[in-house]
Amino acid sequence: MSRISQKQKKMKLQNSNILRNGDVLHCTRNSFMSKAIRYFTVSKISHTALVLKIYGNVFIVDSQADGTRIRTFEDWNSKYGYDIIITRGEKISEEDLIDSIKPYLNSMYGYWDIFKHIIRTRFGVWIGSKREGKNLICSEFVLRVFGNKDAYKSDPEDAYIWFLENDFNVVKDGE
Repeated sequence: MSRISQKQKKMKLQNSNILRNGDVLHCTRNSFMSKAIRYFTVSKISHTALVLKIYGNVFIVDSQADGTRIRTFEDWNSKYGYDIIITRGEKISEEDLIDSIKPYLNSMYGYWDIFKHIIRTRFGVWIGSKREGKNLICSEFVLRVFGNKDAYKSDPEDAYIWFLENDFNVVKDGE
């Protein structure tokens, strides 16, 4: 059973017009990896990403198999084709967001951490200690950018819940 108590409608993004700087994208898709993450973490969400707008150009920053990278919206959307839920908080400047992202760029993906999250979700035990972000999974990266102290042990659904609890609003299609 999912830890999300409310149902949110996921949408496909055809263009980036509704995205704003600092929006958080909570994602799923029909790939093997997405299905496996959702199954083993008992979640409806398998990925977390962050929107960065620079001079009107939209980029997505996230941790994927190739590490934590900045991608153009078009490349990211074409490659992954996620169904998403968007959460939006208070306005954040380009400069502040870039400064928060910089320390994590080019970090390697935390493959071992996926297993830690499965064990935590299934058995309620976190194995390992607090880390300083040398290897990151997607939700950990985004939560660190927003200052979450428990980011290292948060999976994509934990991130979604954290953003809702911290006054981020769900963006409806067309807003």
